[in-house]
Amino acid sequence: MVVSKRLALLLIWPALFLATASELQAQALDLTVHRVGLSLGDSRRVIGVRLNFRDRRLEHVDGVNATIWVPYQPARGVVHGVALGLPLTGARRIQGIGVGLFGVTAEEQLTGLVLAGLGAGADGPLTGIGIGGIGIGAGKDVRGIFAGGLGVGAGADAEGVLLGGLGAGAGGSIRGIAVGGRGSRSRCRCHRSADWRPGRWGRSFGHRDCSGWAGGRCRGEHRGRGDWWTGRRSR
Repeated sequence: MVVSKRLALLLIWPALFLATASELQAQALDLTVHRVGLSLGDSRRVIGVRLNFRDRRLEHVDGVNATIWVPYQPARGVVHGVALGLPLTGARRIQGIGVGLFGVTAEEQLTGLVLAGLGAGADGPLTGIGIGGIGIGAGKDVRGIFAGGLGVGAGADAEGVLLGGLGAGAGGSIRGIAVGGRGSRSRCRCHRSADWRPGRWGRSFGHRDCSGWAGGRCRGEHRGRGDWWTGRRSR
């Protein structure tokens, strides 16, 4: 009889734990005055410090938003200040500083200083300065100085400095410096047929939207067909 009771408790305990965690997740303890101060849990708005396990109802934080895990999808809320991931964090938009032991994500836009132990990214544009232990990138434009242990990438145009351990590339044009261990790649907007291919250091003067130093070559048309190397057309 005693054994059966203990067995029942062992079976019921996980369900009680999950139910309690879910209930606590939906609640918030606000130690604030007019929304200024400290908030514990999934509060909607706060000016100050907000601590939560995983965001679901976030709307706006001015200050520090610290989480343990990435938000529920779709990500909501705007963080103005510091988005801190212990180890992961994210929001719809982050403007300021994003730091994650593992990673930092933004549904729409990520602007400012970004530091991630593994990786960081945004579905929209990425602007500022960032370092990702494995990689960093954006689904749209990337502007600023970014470095990734393996790679840096932009879904659209890139402008600034891109440093990738293996590669750096963009789906559109690259303006600035792009360096990758195995080359840089960009489909230059100024030449629809242009294609950045891995090669030795060179400079392409094809168009202002395709200019800059990159560890590759740009094949396309500009005053005739050919490969551009250090400002000269190769034969």
